[in-house]
Amino acid sequence: MVQRVTTLLTLLAFVVLPALGQTTVRDINAISQDNVNQLEAGGATIDVGAIPGLIYANPTIGTDVTIRAVVMTDPFSSGLANVGDGGPNRIHVYVRDINAATMGNEGMGIQLVDGNYQTSGLINTTIGDVVDVTGQISPFGTSMQMAPTTVTLLGSYTDFSLDASILEPVTITTADMNKAIDDGVQVNWTNFADLNGQYVRLEGATIMARDISTDRPDWLVSTDGGATLASFYDMSLRYRNDRSDYPSGWNTLDDDFVPPPPGAAVNLQGFVVFQGDDPFNRAIPQGSEALLNIVPFADSDLEITQSPPAVSNLSRPDAVPTTSGVVISADVVADQSRSLTSVDLVYVTSDDATERTVAGAVQSGDTYIFPLPVQSDGVFITYWVRAVDNTGAMSIEREPVASTRFLTNGITQVSHVQE
Repeated sequence: MVQRVTTLLTLLAFVVLPALGQTTVRDINAISQDNVNQLEAGGATIDVGAIPGLIYANPTIGTDVTIRAVVMTDPFSSGLANVGDGGPNRIHVYVRDINAATMGNEGMGIQLVDGNYQTSGLINTTIGDVVDVTGQISPFGTSMQMAPTTVTLLGSYTDFSLDASILEPVTITTADMNKAIDDGVQVNWTNFADLNGQYVRLEGATIMARDISTDRPDWLVSTDGGATLASFYDMSLRYRNDRSDYPSGWNTLDDDFVPPPPGAAVNLQGFVVFQGDDPFNRAIPQGSEALLNIVPFADSDLEITQSPPAVSNLSRPDAVPTTSGVVISADVVADQSRSLTSVDLVYVTSDDATERTVAGAVQSGDTYIFPLPVQSDGVFITYWVRAVDNTGAMSIEREPVASTRFLTNGITQVSHVQE
């Protein structure tokens, strides 16, 4: 149960030293150099089944320990678990060992996974709280986790004279997380112990791919143009769209979260986890899921700094096209820090699925016009704008999209309207 400490006078003098019986999170995340060497030597043919035994082979695994840490995420934003009686079946909360204040952040982050959060008291904490956590070190697959049994609330980080930097992310690159190998990426094993559970920041990253076809969007980011990548994972309610059944009071979304489109530039913060999640199949060996994920928790963890070209107001003919082509217009805007290099109208027809393009010309301001050529009688034509900027970023494909039908003699029968 949570114990709220009201007197901190004697405690403050020992704030950054492990208390008797405590261990540091760095000890929990530690990997022997021999094991790191084996992991690095595995390369593109690494034995995937051997990975958990190599990364989690230290004396703390499976034992009960006590850590002193600062809470880094809001328990009410945890969204990975399904709902049971009385709320989610468990919560996921990230913490950072307060010894990071004097020993450095490397290896000092860990994920608490608590199925008894109502009794352990973890649900009653908030970002910036300092807690003593007792529980078992229990990795789940390749994901390092600690299962709390007791959470003792000691006060806020300010009560411990800790600087606000204890809550700040560590700036890294995607290459620090996942190294380039063959045609994909793999965990950068040399850095794994330092980054496991760490709150990190990727500056000037580019969205390389996204999938918004389900209520759990996926997306990839890169800080080096795609040479290396990090894959998003959705532990937080603020980044998933499938938790409308969560009780009142939890930080569910009012509107769906939509990740930025490919080509967008972002600053992204989040927690590093070896989740075993690779929706774009970029990990090497193929199908191994041997890459690190990044887990943003708060809305402020995602900042869009630049966007690919935006297309709007795609026109349709005022009347049914007959024996001559038509002029289509659309508004196309580049990010204010970028410039357009090409603006084309792309079209396919009902009698030819091959994509063809027509170059656009500026009519005025941001409006472009495109001469759409005449088609045979009865042919449907579907069209959209493809705009590219000076970074190579492209407008969202088929957003918006429109269609029309060419009828040589105009509408002469009911089916022309119904089809």
